[in-house]
Amino acid sequence: MIDHSTPNNLATLHLSTGMRPNNFRSYYRRTAQTPELNLNFDLSEASKKLEELSIVPTSPGFSEWPRSLNQLNDPPVLLYRQGLPITSSPVLGIVGSRSECGYAKRIARKLVKKWQDANPKGRIVSGGGLGVDAAAWQAALDFGVAPIMVLAHGLGRPHLSTLRGLYERTKSQGTLLSEALPLSTPLPAMFPDRNRLIAALADTLVVVRGAKRSGSLHTLNSAVKLGKPVFGVVGPIDDPGWFGIHDAIKIKKVRPLFDLDDLCPNDKPRTPSSDALNPTEAPPQEAQILEALNKKQLAIEELASILGLTAASTMRLVLPLEIRGWIHRTSDGRFQISQ
Repeated sequence: MIDHSTPNNLATLHLSTGMRPNNFRSYYRRTAQTPELNLNFDLSEASKKLEELSIVPTSPGFSEWPRSLNQLNDPPVLLYRQGLPITSSPVLGIVGSRSECGYAKRIARKLVKKWQDANPKGRIVSGGGLGVDAAAWQAALDFGVAPIMVLAHGLGRPHLSTLRGLYERTKSQGTLLSEALPLSTPLPAMFPDRNRLIAALADTLVVVRGAKRSGSLHTLNSAVKLGKPVFGVVGPIDDPGWFGIHDAIKIKKVRPLFDLDDLCPNDKPRTPSSDALNPTEAPPQEAQILEALNKKQLAIEELASILGLTAASTMRLVLPLEIRGWIHRTSDGRFQISQ
């Protein structure tokens, strides 16, 4: 047996199994977190390889582990990182098609700049691919916003040679994350796994361009399930590359983004208008939230603890209050009563 209480030892176990992320999560949980290590595996070689690639493993319970990942029904048990540690800061998710659409790429850049203006210490998260991902990624590096790029392949094997320059810059200016083995190549099943991480890491998600049954819509649906605010950028009505977003807007699954100011209501906190704040008329759980926020600003995890619910369930209760303008988010992602 080996002690798996540290990220390094857990990474050694993962390397010894050679499993894809979803299989490793199942294996690790099925064996009650005390699996046997493959005795034929060279432990020192594994550590040496991670060190050579400047890859740092992290796992739940350690300081840099993003707590928002714990909202997932099937959260990762291990992540690999290159670059800066992840710290607590407002995170905007930007995803879209891999198409080289000029309008979509231009909007992605504007979103990054808007987020930086509203949240000087904020970050952006995306998928590390071509098109919208690359445009947001490049903009973040250009504007001094530390990007978090979540990859569907190993950190030790950059998938797209055309993005190699962005990979290298991100190692010093941002963060590369992956749940996959360091030298693994991407497989179709690994992209939905990756997309759920983007949705969980983002405080707010914007889908810039997405066709029906696209990976962008998978990220959208994951964010909606987690109760995150999700915006869709409206595009040409005759371009199939936008049809998935338009469908989501029509059924009111996401909000249409008509104005960049809608993205950052913190700049101008909304005050109650026709929906006047009256906690006594609110449902019991909403009234409990309002009562707690009347005392002080609280993070979503703190509200969840007060309610005895998961963070995802709490977020679903918080959203209607935010939409009505009764509460709003501060620059550090906490909630407070609107004045």
